[in-house]
Amino acid sequence: MTSSAPPSGPIRLRDYTPTTLATEPESGGADPFVAFLADTLWPELARRHRLRDDVRGIAGHSLGSLAVVHALFRRRPFFNRLLASAPSLWWDNRAVLCTAQNLQRTGLALPARLFLSAGEQDSLSMIGDLEQLEDQLHALPFPELEIISRRFPQRDHYNVLPEAFRTGLQALFG
Repeated sequence: MTSSAPPSGPIRLRDYTPTTLATEPESGGADPFVAFLADTLWPELARRHRLRDDVRGIAGHSLGSLAVVHALFRRRPFFNRLLASAPSLWWDNRAVLCTAQNLQRTGLALPARLFLSAGEQDSLSMIGDLEQLEDQLHALPFPELEIISRRFPQRDHYNVLPEAFRTGLQALFG
């Protein structure tokens, strides 16, 4: 049996990456994706269900959490509860760290709660990039941004998901 569904790789690169790479021409669609979530999907969900407007969450893992981190570092972020499990901060030479740094210099307040995590057995580069982001955020804090960081023992990039999401959701909404 064959599937008519397109492979998820190109869609993931399109929706979850904040910048376009020459080697990945379909990449760089995180801004339209986040705008869709905030401007189209959220109002439709609010029309159908009773939602609290003061608590808006987004979560992701790996490339998905790159989009989560990018969603926070916009001039007017929509989401204020963000869960980033093993974020792929390496994308485009860590461009999201430069975006954060440029925003940090403005002194902009980010009234949000950010949960950052990874498995202790993830790759050295993933853990190193996450530590770099954490160090950067602590060195020049955004006013009103609460950062919660966790490392999960005996977990790698793949088997960290259940624990990261359970713990992160509890920390953000519990």
